[in-house]
Amino acid sequence: QNGKLNRQAERSVDPQDVSQRAVISAVYELPFGRGKIWNVSSPPVNKFVGGWQVNTIGTIQTGLPLTVRGANNYLANRPNSTGTSAKLDNPSSTQWFNTALWKKPDGTAVALPEAYTLRNFPYLFSDVRRPGYQNWDASVSKYFPIKENLKLQFRFEMINMMNHPWFSSMASGGTDVTNAAFGRLDPRQRNLPRYIKLVLHLNW
Repeated sequence: QNGKLNRQAERSVDPQDVSQRAVISAVYELPFGRGKIWNVSSPPVNKFVGGWQVNTIGTIQTGLPLTVRGANNYLANRPNSTGTSAKLDNPSSTQWFNTALWKKPDGTAVALPEAYTLRNFPYLFSDVRRPGYQNWDASVSKYFPIKENLKLQFRFEMINMMNHPWFSSMASGGTDVTNAAFGRLDPRQRNLPRYIKLVLHLNW
């Protein structure tokens, strides 16, 4: 039976699978001001040092599974499955996974699925994924009362506080066994670098 029509041979992880994701959020009021651990009895001083809050939110998740292709954008096979994972213990941007698994004994790449054979390697890999995402945002804020219901909020915000780059994509040809860039990451950063915002928000 043709492997393309045999759905039992098509089983693999979903292309949009994110196996692990954690979102952490925290709010902490600094212990300065009237009635706090570091008590401030002077009303004018308390207006400036009391009531400050620190906020943070972090997101950490695994990357999406990889799909390896061959010539003419066909999904690629490798010569024989040995049960060896393509995952590397110490991947680098120039070799994100073990590209040697898609080569024949003579060193040439398997450009097309072999005729009249069932595919013996999955289309997508649960243990070989694009780089995961990690981001932490933080802010420091305080309300300054003006009169009755009128108050001014000041916020100091940092987006991507740790300035952690995210290289989420493979290079052009990075998943094509016939391309010289096979196995390479795209060096372009896909998330925003750290940037700082100062915000004044008037509430009434």
